Amino acid sequence: FDSDNTWYYNNRASLYDDLGKTDLALKDYAKILSLDSTNAMALNNRALLFQFAQEDYSKAIEEYTKAIEIEEEALYYRNRAECHFALEDWDQAERDYTEAIILDKKDPISYQYRAKFYTNQRKYSKAHKDLEKALKLDPNDWQIDYDIAETFIKEDKWNKSITHYTNAINLTKDSSTLAN
Repeated sequence: FDSDNTWYYNNRASLYDDLGKTDLALKDYAKILSLDSTNAMALNNRALLFQFAQEDYSKAIEEYTKAIEIEEEALYYRNRAECHFALEDWDQAERDYTEAIILDKKDPISYQYRAKFYTNQRKYSKAHKDLEKALKLDPNDWQIDYDIAETFIKEDKWNKSITHYTNAINLTKDSSTLAN
């Protein structure tokens, strides 16, 4: 057993996170980074704790930025965009969502996230374009049809919304799994 192996610390940090022990998880991620300061995934995971467990979006942005400086990954940009969105920094959120798509054009999730951003901004045609792209990339993901339906509701397009809710229902085996 190598006590300096970052893998063990990462696994333990993940368990601490699952148990709601954020402070202990953060300590393990700090240990990982003391052993390997270029561990972008540890920075990402630590940022996730700041973002979701502590709702410290500014600190999360700092961590995602460090991860991006080490390794440009769509996931890091998308996560950072979500923090900018939470802080209502619309321009930076849009830039990061777009950068995530540029880095991985085949990731439907990045298109979905940017579409939600566009829907929030009432840029419905842009939202629909992103959701249609996501649907082409993953036609069996009920969540995409659900998101399309939600966007049509915001536009008062009830029939189109019903069609996409129906598609979402048909794509699930258990309709109780639909998101709120």
